[in-house]
Amino acid sequence: MGMSSRVEFFQPADKEWDDKKSVYNACVHAGIDIPEEVCQFFNWETPGECLGKEVKVPEAISDYSSEMTSGFEVELSKLPKQVKFIRFINSF
Repeated sequence: MGMSSRVEFFQPADKEWDDKKSVYNACVHAGIDIPEEVCQFFNWETPGECLGKEVKVPEAISDYSSEMTSGFEVELSKLPKQVKFIRFINSF
């Protein structure tokens, strides 16, 4: 079994994020289906508690490798100003 890695970017939660998170939580609590629009907003994942909305910026990420290492490089100048958090994820 191998490891996969990825980089995600987030902007702080805003009113829209907070509102959709409230709808999400209410549906989970009531045991009813979460509306498609809300699922799509959160990329069909459970919304995090503190980071906010994910921002897709594939052009800011490039692969890096050198001798016995490999990883990612993030070009900060390509990130939108609203991005405040970067998450590096390794999955097994």
